[in-house]
Amino acid sequence: MSDTKKKSGGLVLFGVPLVVGLGAALSFGANLLSFQEMVCSVEFGQPGISDACGAMGFGGKPSRTERLAWQNREAGSCEALRRHIDMFPAGAFRDDAADMLAAMRIEKTDVWEPTQKRLAVFVPGDGSTYADEAAARAAVSGRAETKSAQMCKSFAATASYRFTAATAAATDWQCNASASGYSCDFDGEAICDLSIRHVKEKEVCGST
Repeated sequence: MSDTKKKSGGLVLFGVPLVVGLGAALSFGANLLSFQEMVCSVEFGQPGISDACGAMGFGGKPSRTERLAWQNREAGSCEALRRHIDMFPAGAFRDDAADMLAAMRIEKTDVWEPTQKRLAVFVPGDGSTYADEAAARAAVSGRAETKSAQMCKSFAATASYRFTAATAAATDWQCNASASGYSCDFDGEAICDLSIRHVKEKEVCGST
């Protein structure tokens, strides 16, 4: 074989892989037939290959920084999605975040908080008399406690309150002594310990 033919054959053997390699590089750069996505999504070497593609803007892949930010965002948080878009306005997950924000829903939750109401209560003596003023006060106080509980429980007739406890507190005693003993009127307050309902609204985007 002549030297000319040998040189020609060598150029052909050298040129084939060069052309193939050049063609592959051009195809990857131009993303022909989604070549970038295919290469960047190979099963082995992940997530390193995908991160490298994202760093160079290939294959629609996120950079390592964006990937970790997306993975670690608070689930269901609309604000986390807004922050992601602000941080990565041209990121790989930008459209996903925008779609989840567009599908935002409002969740309503009942929150019960303790509160107290005070009502005026007056309980007159029932005609009974007692040996001393202390006994007369104790007797009417018991009836005042019962009446206070009834008054406080009326708040729970609405969906806005829950009854917890009731206490009768005297502000003025009107006691009288007679030949048969002592009697007292109870004048004071019914102290109502309640829970009041508030509706808390929360934005939810995506799964929680």
